[in-house]
Amino acid sequence: MPADPVSYGAGFAGVSTRAFVVGTFVGEIPWVVVEVIAGASMRSLALDGLSVDALPHVLVLGGVLAVLLIAGPAYRHVNGRPESS
Repeated sequence: MPADPVSYGAGFAGVSTRAFVVGTFVGEIPWVVVEVIAGASMRSLALDGLSVDALPHVLVLGGVLAVLLIAGPAYRHVNGRPESS
C-alpha cells in the first residue's frame, strides 16, 4: 500500500509512536531490499538479460530476519505466557 494513506490512517486511529515506527521499519525493509537489488543489477544490465547475484544472500537474510521476528512470540506461545501490551 502507498505509505501516505497508511500513515494518515495510523494517525487517525491513534497508533502509538513506537508501534508506528516499528511497523514502518518492518514494512519498508522489503521495499529497500528490492530497490537495492534493482540498483545493483543495473551494473550488469545488458541486452542479453540481467543477473541477480545477490538473490541468495537476500533470501538468507530474509529468512534470518523472519526467524528473529517470530522467535519471541513463538517462545511466549510455547511457554503459555500472555503477550505483553
